[in-house]
Amino acid sequence: MTRNEHIAEHPDFPFLSPEAPAVLLALLKPLGLLAPGESLACLVRAGEGNMNLTLRATLCSGRTLIVKQSRPWVEKYDFISAPWDRANTESRFYRKISTVPALAHAMPRFLAADPAARLLILEDLGPSSDLSTIYTSATPLPGATLASLAGYLRTLHDAFRDRPDAALANPQMRSLNHAYIFDLPLKTPPEKLDAIAPGLAAATATLTASAPYLDAVSAAAQSYLTASGPCLLHGDFFPGSWLQTASGVKVIDPEFTHFGPAEFDVGVCLAHLALAAQPAESPATFLSAYGQGLDGKTLASTAAIEVMRRLIGVAQLPLPPQLDKPALLRKSLATIESENVLKLFQ
Repeated sequence: MTRNEHIAEHPDFPFLSPEAPAVLLALLKPLGLLAPGESLACLVRAGEGNMNLTLRATLCSGRTLIVKQSRPWVEKYDFISAPWDRANTESRFYRKISTVPALAHAMPRFLAADPAARLLILEDLGPSSDLSTIYTSATPLPGATLASLAGYLRTLHDAFRDRPDAALANPQMRSLNHAYIFDLPLKTPPEKLDAIAPGLAAATATLTASAPYLDAVSAAAQSYLTASGPCLLHGDFFPGSWLQTASGVKVIDPEFTHFGPAEFDVGVCLAHLALAAQPAESPATFLSAYGQGLDGKTLASTAAIEVMRRLIGVAQLPLPPQLDKPALLRKSLATIESENVLKLFQ
């Protein structure tokens, strides 16, 4: 279904938009976030909002709030249907990590939620930009930033280890992501691949001709769907979820959270360092800061598959113009064959 079809099917649902501040104002009042007589002065989009609609609400007092609403479509690709309750799962994640000061400090503060309206209200971290700029800036991430991101992940993974929470199983979002990570990319028609970058079709054919590669993708896909693993994961730990603020790097957008192997978050992160053509020492810096206990085979396959799906799948990135995409895609195969994630950087 399209966005307009969803809206027509649910005429009484309070779908938000920057052009309809009265709808949001009516939702905010019962949540106790407004002072007596306080109203909205301005409502604008806050960032691109890949999965959800994300708005910055400025109140007449000058206070600002970040408002996220999940809808039954993907905000960036509104022809793709998506689980409608994902904002409610994200709210549960924020409530859970609020009990761990180091995690709460590294993320926006949870303020309120309206489950019926699929609404999440968060602290506004002020002027900021996500770190997607590393794809095109050719600027290495500072070691301190890599260490901060690694420290966040280690704390998240250890804080709730072996204490699974059924409320954060997130099966519908995992099912959606499963298709776009493991299934659809390797089925992309050759003409579409070479339209992305000449030579991608041939490089992809090398992957699909490799039984070990296909076996690794199949095993990772099964692990992802069953959410087998001891750790609470962020679930989408890439530069679009890292926010540079005046008080340092913060982490946002845990829509794909679930319990699984720590290697999933770490592998996705390392894949994006490779996609952003970060220096060869960057993964070592990150892994050193994260610490011991990762399975090399699982880490390598996760990173390799993330590289693959970002190069030939739907979720295209603003990658460095100098990046040799077919060569990096071939490194995806070499990484799985060697069980060594550093092959992506060699």
